[in-house]
Amino acid sequence: MNTFAADVLGCKTPLILAPLAHLASNELIATITNAGGIGTLPVHRLKPEQTRERLQQIRSLTSGPIMVSFTGEWERDENLDVLLEFEIQLAMVFWWNAPRLIHRLQAHGIKVGWQIGTDDQLSDALSRDADFIIAQGLEAGGHVRSPHRLDDLLTLIRNRTDCPVVAAGGINTPSRAGELVPSAASAVMLGTRF
Repeated sequence: MNTFAADVLGCKTPLILAPLAHLASNELIATITNAGGIGTLPVHRLKPEQTRERLQQIRSLTSGPIMVSFTGEWERDENLDVLLEFEIQLAMVFWWNAPRLIHRLQAHGIKVGWQIGTDDQLSDALSRDADFIIAQGLEAGGHVRSPHRLDDLLTLIRNRTDCPVVAAGGINTPSRAGELVPSAASAVMLGTRF
């Protein structure tokens, strides 16, 4: 069994649903969790009452672990109170909002993955004690700011730290996921594939 999946993520399969903004339906999030991975709810522009409603609906479909993703600078800090109501244990932050959020989340026992794409972003994540790193290569969809291909980014990270790493970007087959876990990464994150 993958110890990162079991011990940090609280799941069986080292697979995480990427934050897909409005495309991440409650059903998709629950399905990924019920299949043994981690479904991710992006709180992109959600008001606290909307976050509460989404989490109630997701919880009606699954009791397994889910992650909440703060995907931009504009999320409402009040959403943190809602996460605590639902005992959310995992959160994802990005290079632009992580310095503001990481320690607030961790202070409530939430494990935080910090998405990075550059060496400087990795330095920031390590200096602020991210629980795990999410390495997004330039093959990814969405808001990509990495100049590195995923394999090169993973090598860069492994040369600097033994912090657990989630590989993201361009992973669209089981064989590609199998190439990465467990040799280069502790888990994979998929978005476009779903």
